[in-house]
Amino acid sequence: MSIQANKDLVRSHLDLSWNKREIEALDEVWATGAVLHLPGGQDLRGSGVIKQYLKSAVGAYTGRDLVIDGIVGEGDTVATRWTFRGVQVGETLGVPPSNQQTTITGMDFYRVSDGKIVEEWFHTNLPARQSGAVK
Repeated sequence: MSIQANKDLVRSHLDLSWNKREIEALDEVWATGAVLHLPGGQDLRGSGVIKQYLKSAVGAYTGRDLVIDGIVGEGDTVATRWTFRGVQVGETLGVPPSNQQTTITGMDFYRVSDGKIVEEWFHTNLPARQSGAVK
């Protein structure tokens, strides 16, 4: 795949999961044996496990909006810098629900093979800054 196709694949993943919450559609972008490296050293192995994690993580927020602030690619690697906003109504990555508007920034590094994401390294600023309680 071209570098542009790899970047489009990563954009599709982020939009499907975080903005549209279409977790089952992620079979289009994640390889069956993919690995997701979470902050703190935990690794999730297999697209089914990754989808289960994403369903829980995405479900912890309402009013979600993820914006890609930057994306670059070289060879089989794509890097993104993003900003996410939402109201945290559930626990995620050990952070208890705040019921407040939350802004999270992060960077992800992806490795793509044969048109699928095979590996992701996820880095974030959690615990995020929060402002304004939701009623």
